[in-house]
Amino acid sequence: MVREKLLRLKQNKASGPDGISVNILRQCPNFDIPLAIIFNQSLQTSQIPQDWRDADVTPLHKKGSKTEVNNYRPVSLTSQVVKLLERLVLDRVISTCKLNKFFSCDQHGFQDGCSCVTQLLECLNDWTQNLDSKKQTDVIYLDFSKAFDTVPHARLCHKLRQAGIRGKVLDWISSFLSNRRQRVVLRNGVSSWRDVTSGVPQGSILGPILFLIYVNDIPDSVQSTAKMFADDTKLYRKVQNLRDCDTLQEDLNTLASWSQTWLLNFNATKCVVLKIKQSLDYIYTLNGVDLEQVSDQKDLGVIISDDLKPGKHIVHCRSHKKGQPKDWSHSQMFYKSHRQESQYSLSEFSQTDTRIRVSSLGPLAKERYRSFRISAEKVLQILCRQT
Repeated sequence: MVREKLLRLKQNKASGPDGISVNILRQCPNFDIPLAIIFNQSLQTSQIPQDWRDADVTPLHKKGSKTEVNNYRPVSLTSQVVKLLERLVLDRVISTCKLNKFFSCDQHGFQDGCSCVTQLLECLNDWTQNLDSKKQTDVIYLDFSKAFDTVPHARLCHKLRQAGIRGKVLDWISSFLSNRRQRVVLRNGVSSWRDVTSGVPQGSILGPILFLIYVNDIPDSVQSTAKMFADDTKLYRKVQNLRDCDTLQEDLNTLASWSQTWLLNFNATKCVVLKIKQSLDYIYTLNGVDLEQVSDQKDLGVIISDDLKPGKHIVHCRSHKKGQPKDWSHSQMFYKSHRQESQYSLSEFSQTDTRIRVSSLGPLAKERYRSFRISAEKVLQILCRQT
């Protein structure tokens, strides 16, 4: 089993603080045998070397001024050796969760058969059906404040027990989360080590699934519909009267209480409300802050308008055409990146999910689906045409 995981390692992955590269792990003959002995001993005793808990953090510039710290994204590099063991533990965690039917069907992140596409298709299907029946839909986009970095370890272990993760696997994960350190590496300089006392390990194999387990109960705690892709969360409900608005507000209050209990805070100033086919006015609040109402919102890469028309998203895609670089040496990179964006946008509106069939849509929904598909195909042809 260790050999199988070893052969699947990608050779272009950078090494962690221990300096052991993937090439060394792959090219050493029969290296899987001593690794299996070490891994078994670690799982049996729940003892983990400090090198396996350390991480090198490199800041990568995203956009804007390079003098602003907030314009950089931290990339965390951890040991390639422990990632092998993490993959073995991950298989055990996933199999246990699947056996216990733990994961919510409204969580579409980091799971087989789920993606941004499946989540958006389910949401658009619900919203379009409401629009077809001339009903208002209120959608609240929620924003967690540094979600992956603030997960409390003790509470996470409690959630793991609820998921059925116990015994030596839980003990090993608990040890893996404790006594973690990180340092910043920039060019030839390194900072001093700093302790990491909360959060799922960034750059790790187990990090994403641990976060899913921690927030898994959010959809079941509300009366309205909550759809998630990892930490991206939206809450929505068909609104026929003010009572429906009150129910949605009650759900917001429930989530506010949830965040206080599990110490995962919302950034209320970044949470917004999108009202599709608005007919009723209602001001939603979160932790005493009035939520801003918007006419469109970028949702997993796709701009959703309050009339569910694709115009604003198409304009957004076409606007990138104006940014075509003059330097011909960069043209291939330009077209490749925008072809991927266009194909992703097209898949949202032209692919059918096994759970959502176009034939089940109403007349207006079918017409909007056809319009989305034709428009997206045109955009795809324009953006992918190379001269």
